[in-house]
Amino acid sequence: DQLAAMQPETNERLEALRQCMAKLSERHRRVVELRYNRQLSSENIADQVGSNPVAVDSMLYRVRDSLRKCVDKQMEAGA
Repeated sequence: DQLAAMQPETNERLEALRQCMAKLSERHRRVVELRYNRQLSSENIADQVGSNPVAVDSMLYRVRDSLRKCVDKQMEAGA
């Protein structure tokens, strides 16, 4: 019952995340895709995007924070 009750909010959060992802720069979307869809390490991502692992980790931290804030804002607006 609890899982069923959470389903609508989960769907709303996923839709908000999709919208927020669309707002990211191409480079940021690519780094997120490499990390979470392809499950590459920071070292492998750095090789793919011409960066270094420390910069990739910093970028991912900032992008995740930005996405969290964007999703929270959209969820509040939809409430």
